[in-house]
Parts: sequence; C-alpha cells; structure tokens
Amino acid sequence: MTDAVRTAGGPAPGRAGPGARRRRVQAFLRGYADYRPGVVASAVLALVVLLAVIRPVLGLSDPTAFSRDILVAPGSAHLLGTDHFGRDLLSRTLAGAQTALYVAVFSAALSLVLGVLLGSLAGHFGGWVDDLLSRIFDVFILIPAFFLLVLVVALFGSSIWLVILVIGLTSWPSSARIMRSQVLTYRTRGFVEAARAVGAGPVRLLARHIVPNGIGPVITNTTILMGQAILTEAGLSFLGLSDPNTISWGRMVFEGQAYLASSVWMSLVPGVALLLTVSCLNIAGDGLTLAFAPGGTGRIRRVTP
Repeated sequence: MTDAVRTAGGPAPGRAGPGARRRRVQAFLRGYADYRPGVVASAVLALVVLLAVIRPVLGLSDPTAFSRDILVAPGSAHLLGTDHFGRDLLSRTLAGAQTALYVAVFSAALSLVLGVLLGSLAGHFGGWVDDLLSRIFDVFILIPAFFLLVLVVALFGSSIWLVILVIGLTSWPSSARIMRSQVLTYRTRGFVEAARAVGAGPVRLLARHIVPNGIGPVITNTTILMGQAILTEAGLSFLGLSDPNTISWGRMVFEGQAYLASSVWMSLVPGVALLLTVSCLNIAGDGLTLAFAPGGTGRIRRVTP
C-alpha cells in the first residue's frame, strides 16, 4: 500500500529565477502525475471541454431543432437518443456542457480574484483591516447563496450572466479565508522579511513573494467551487428558474422526469454528464492538494512500507 507524503525543505521559496520556476513547475507536474485518479479526471475534463468547444464543427444537429424522431432510443441514428420534441440528446448534452463551463469558469474566476484580493489584504495588514474583512467574510458565509440566487432571479430575470455574477459574489469567502491564512503563514518568512528590509512595499510583497507561494490551496479550493457552481446552476434549472433559452443539464433532467418509465435516457444522459463532470473536478482538486507541497514546491515522494 502506498501513501502520498508531502515533503518540505530546501531553500526558501521567495521570488525564483526562470530556472528555479521551471524546476518547481516540473516538480508540481510530477507530483500531480503521482495521483493517478487526478490524471484520469483531468483527461475526462479535458475531453468534456474539447467536445463542448468543437461541438459547432462536429456536424451534429441543432440542439434546439424539433423533429419527428420523438423519444428515439440511443442508436446509430442518434447516439444518445432524442427527447420528447425529437431533439438530439448528444447535441443538447454538449450544448449543456458549454453552459456548465461558462458558469464554472467565470463564477470561479470572480470568486478567485475577490478571495485572493480581500484575503491578502486581511492577512497582510492585520489589525482593524483584518477584523473588518473577517466580519465581512463571516456575513457572506452565513448568506444562503442558493435562496439568494432564487430571489435575484425572481426579481431581475434569469440571465445566465446574472446567475454567474451571483454565484461568484457569494462563493468567494472560502477562498478569502484560505488566502488570509496563507498570507499569515508567509509574511514572517525570511525571504519576505528580506524583501521588506530592502524597501519592498505591500503591493510588491504580496504580488511577488507571498501570493505566488501561497496560492496553491486557493486554486485547489477553486476547483471545488467550480463543481459547486455547476450544481447550483443545474439545481436552478431543474426548478425551472433558469433562462428557458439556455440549454442546461439541470433542465434536461427535469424535462426527462415525465418519461422515466419509457425513455429513461432523457434524464440519464444529462444526469451522468453532470455527475461525471462534478466528480472529476473534485478528484482533480484532490490531486492538486497533493501536488501543492508546503512552500509551493509541489514535491511529492512515494513511500512504500
């Protein structure tokens, strides 16, 4: 039986030169490759992204086009079958993947930027700044994000970009807390103190020394937030609260409920796509957790008893 053991040590990870950065990247990739489920999950995610991006050039039928081939079972004519309006499920599933990717990437990017910025400020300056921002973190964590999203959609409409905005604005506190903890850890390190002694200001210290070395756990958390964002949008669509003009896995599952007894593939296909994508994101996050070693070296060694 093998265990993944993170190893620390070596020189302080301050601002490295090109050669050192290249070695750290190579070490990180080796560490990630050590976790085989993460490699498989990354390959699956890459395939999902690729198919979603190239869907328009695959020669598939229009995902919104009705036809007389109603509730056709998966076969040579329609690989994943058709729905109650004769729409091709393969084409619709890939279109739903595009929606899921939009939601995951843009909401997670917004959450990452806000979390890193506010967490860095709280951890670096401390005092009343830390107290104020920490209270803000607590307030946002207590907000029931899904119910807030339902309220916003009811008041302002169900635009997919509005959904992305709300998800991003309610999911950043976890990233901020992690970043704050990382800054508190790194701000007293020798390489940071040395940079401060030669006149580096707060922006330079954070941007060049602290954040690059402490960003690993935040990136790992972001993969989890991406999966949560996909599930949130799917849940909203399942309840019929999303934009009816946007193809979503959640809405596809909802539409297939009435046909579970006779045409189970209507709900099964998008449901499996949703489960597979979110699971792979979480597994990839586990791989990143292992690959990001203390100090940002990304080194993992295997120990076999």
